Parts: sequence; structure tokens; C-alpha cells
Amino acid sequence: MSNEALSKGALTAKPRILFVDDEPNILQGIRRLLFRFQKQWEIDFAESGKEALEKFAAQPFDFLVSDMRMPNMDGAELLQRIKTKYPDTIRLVLSGQSDRDQIMRSVKLAHRYFTKPCQEDELIETISGLVQWRQKIVSSEVKKIASSISFVPSNVGIINELVAELEKTAPNIGVVRNLVCQDIGLSIKLIQIVSSSFFGERKVIYDPGHAATLLGMDLLRKLLVEAEIYAEGDEFGQKIARLCNASIEMANAAREIAEVRYDDVELQQQAYLSGLLTNVGKMILMHYAPEKYQQVVERVKEKRISLVDAESEIFGLTHTEVGGYILGLWGLPEKVIEAVYYYKDPAKFDREKFHPVTAVFLADTLDGI
Repeated sequence: MSNEALSKGALTAKPRILFVDDEPNILQGIRRLLFRFQKQWEIDFAESGKEALEKFAAQPFDFLVSDMRMPNMDGAELLQRIKTKYPDTIRLVLSGQSDRDQIMRSVKLAHRYFTKPCQEDELIETISGLVQWRQKIVSSEVKKIASSISFVPSNVGIINELVAELEKTAPNIGVVRNLVCQDIGLSIKLIQIVSSSFFGERKVIYDPGHAATLLGMDLLRKLLVEAEIYAEGDEFGQKIARLCNASIEMANAAREIAEVRYDDVELQQQAYLSGLLTNVGKMILMHYAPEKYQQVVERVKEKRISLVDAESEIFGLTHTEVGGYILGLWGLPEKVIEAVYYYKDPAKFDREKFHPVTAVFLADTLDGI
């Protein structure tokens, strides 16, 4: 079947969404809220983790929206089981859970987090947006990879420096912020956490260093324990370090271009973060599909074609699309997602004003000269 036919199929298939909560009144409220979407989405409900697993066994769902605090099987355990057995399911938390340690458990398990009571528009817009992002990716292999991962690999050198700084009696916050802004995996996770409702009201943050200070040093230490890193002698770890260095150069160049065009700190932060995250998709494909990505590298050399053309031939999509999709799943700021997704071909992105995608495209173009 052609990619076009697959894409049409993805657009016409109803996304299946399961809501899980041990409070029937909560589920009833969600049922009323989403009644008008019954023609667009196939929605079901479960009052326990056990019932949710039984429904998944009968027919898996595309989305799981679960409470965290439930008797017998809590939300974290349910999310872990779904992640293991149904890795392509997109997992969201909708909970009144306020214990930070419990919430940190969900960092590895959930793509998005919402606190009760959740604004109705926020929940609907999030699900609608995730449905649209999911429809952009035809490859079931890539969907499974993207939904199953919790962290983008980090640069071991940066992580080691951070750990050393945080072990000090009085860590230098400026040093911590600077180091955080140099690591792709950590930057994404911090922005994901702070941009969600993990710790209260949602915030739109573009500066990973600022996100680290909002999270706090204690929780940052716990997050570093979960980061995905490799030994300095590991071949893949060395590739990650090189990609991180290249991404930092791209980020700095994109920010400088934005600084020349506009005296707008937020826009400059958007450009930096977008440039830093341009290689996210490449890291994921290299890590989780190494043999196929090696074919990409060989195709570039043999046919003398661009990297994105070779990726399209082997995977049916490019690292920019994979990166944008993953950032979309994790709820990063919209302008950053757009810049990562379109920076190789900004003509496909309709915009009127200067946008981070322009800064990243120009930085990438200058880098290739």
C-alpha cells in the first residue's frame, strides 16, 4: 500500500481513547464533556486499572487518559503496563495527585500531565492536537518508537558536569542553567515537565535553564538519575556527544540570527531551543533503528543525495518529522515544534511574521556553506 493510501487511512480511522478513573462522577463528567466528539473519536471508560487492561486486551487504544491515585492498581502501575505491552499508545495523566515523588514517577510514563480540575478547553485541545500529530506520521514503527521512549539520550559529559555541580553544598545556579541549556535530552524533559501541569499552572517556557530553576535543584537531581546516558567510551554515546555539539552550534547561530532581526528575548529563546532540538529525530532513529539508519548513511554516500532524501527512502519520513512528532507528543511549545518539523523545508510552513523556523533554516543553510 502506498504512503498516500496509508495516510488517507490514518486520517479516516477513528482514534480510540480510554479514560480511567475510580470515581464514576469524574468519568460521567468527561462523558458529557466529550459527547460532541463521539462521531470523531471512539471513547470508552474504565473504573479501575484491571478493567482498563481487560479493555486493552480486547482491542488496544490509541490514547490512555488515567488518574494516578486509584486503589489496587494505581495510575503509575497501569501506565507502566500499558507502556510495556502497548508501546504505541499515547499516555496522558489526569489526576488530583499532589505528591511530587508520585508525580515524578509519571515523568517516565506519561506524555502529558493534567491536574484536576482540568480546564475543559485544555483537555480537548490537547487530545485534538495529539490526534493531528499522530495522523502526520504514517510509519507504525516510528509511532511505536516515539510513544515508548521516555528520554532523548543525553550527553554524558554534560550530565557528569551537572552531577558534580549539584553535589556541591551550594551549587552555582548560573553554572547549572548554562549546562542544562547544552544538553538536548535534559532540555526537552525539563521543558516538558514545566510546560505541563506537573507542578501547578501550565507555563510556556523556552529557556531550559529557567525550567531547571522552576523545577528546583532537588528534583533536578532526581531527574538526572533517570536520564538516558552512555559511558564515555560507548560508540553511540560518542555520536550523541557530537550531535549535541553540532546542535549547540546550530542553536547559537539561530539565536544570533534572531537577535539581528528582532530585539525580542522570547523570540531569541525560541530560536535557541529550536536550533538545539533539530537533531532530536536523528538521535531517536539512530538509537532505536540503528541498522536502518546505517542504510540511510550508506544511501547518502552511494547516491550522493541529501540526508533527508535518504531518510525518506529508507523510513518513509525524515528526522525533522520524527523530531517534531516527538516534541508534539511531549507538549513542547508550538513554535519550537513547528521550527523543528519544517526547518529543512520552511516553504511548506505558512507564516507571515519572522518565526524561529526562519532562524533555524538560515543557521542550517549557513552551516552547510
